[in-house]
Amino acid sequence: MAEIDTTTDDFKQVQSLIRGEVEKYAAEAFDKQKQQVPAQTQTEQQQAQQQLRDLISPFVDPGINEAKLTAADARDYVDFYNSNDVEVTYKQQVEETFNELKKMGRPLPRTDIMNYLVGKEYRADPDKFTAKQSERKKAQLDRAITASDFGSGAVDRQRNESMFTNFDSLSVEDMAKALDGVTF
Repeated sequence: MAEIDTTTDDFKQVQSLIRGEVEKYAAEAFDKQKQQVPAQTQTEQQQAQQQLRDLISPFVDPGINEAKLTAADARDYVDFYNSNDVEVTYKQQVEETFNELKKMGRPLPRTDIMNYLVGKEYRADPDKFTAKQSERKKAQLDRAITASDFGSGAVDRQRNESMFTNFDSLSVEDMAKALDGVTF
């Protein structure tokens, strides 16, 4: 590659021309930038409002945040316990875990906590968990059958339940004992 002689007058003229063009271009660019960016000045009223906000926020914000948390907690409580798939057996564990997390400043929805507890129980012993769930469902079905009214299905149930076989032949005292705890 050929060496450039930087001592010649031609080279110095080219450098000065380039320097002049760059300075002109830079000056135009700075002028355009100044025109495009409007000066952002706050009015005295806006500054006073900002100073007031900065002064009051440390005192007011914690109360507002606590009120928001309480409202969210109440909404989550109602949503969680009104859903049909809530197991009553987990209620105490869910509430204890929720309150611990809330004290630490990291509350989670109760549904997530219950899913965690159910998953933890299932992973510990899947067979025991499945048997326990089957037992719960059977107990729910038995309670539902017992709590059902003596409407159209009463005749069939009367024939199948031992309490009602030969009921009319029992003494009044025995009838009262047989019906003890049964509501109509």
